[in-house]
Amino acid sequence: MDRAAFGAAVLVLLLANEALAHIVRPDRGAFENGVRHTLAALDQALPLLGLALGLARADARVARAGIGCLCLGCAAGLVSAEFLVPAALPMLAPSGLLLVGAALLVGPEASFVTIVASVWTGTLLGLGLALDAPYGLSWTHFAFGVLATAAVVFAVPFALVLRFARARVRVPARILGSWLLTVGILLYGLKLRA
Repeated sequence: MDRAAFGAAVLVLLLANEALAHIVRPDRGAFENGVRHTLAALDQALPLLGLALGLARADARVARAGIGCLCLGCAAGLVSAEFLVPAALPMLAPSGLLLVGAALLVGPEASFVTIVASVWTGTLLGLGLALDAPYGLSWTHFAFGVLATAAVVFAVPFALVLRFARARVRVPARILGSWLLTVGILLYGLKLRA
């Protein structure tokens, strides 16, 4: 009974967060709408959090490459947004959760998976930024709000995890990786059902 109640609570949380991520409040500024969009969209904030943990566990070379690939992926997502059918974005979004969850589970030894997860997470962030920008508000302020919030969501856990020994971060990374896989599967199920 406890598992069913927990599953129902997670499902309600996922539905509510997805709805809140796309509510534009014109009385607020474009920057605040960008901040709210990034924090309320679980398929954008959670992969960034997991990626920060995964790259902080990796060696310095992989971490630098991952951060660069995250930025390049975001630029690629912005550029390729006009070629994507907007109805396909909801089906792509949970894949970031699945890929980052898999990268956390395989560990820092498989740096290729972490780099691919960085590129894909950045691409999804760029696509979301390009396709979810509200009409009637300043796009540059909205983009700055989204990217500044994404940088904070990524940088704070990254800096905190660097203070710990890599061996101490192994178990929390695997727990977060399994949760990201679970949330990604739940979001895919919601998208297929709708």
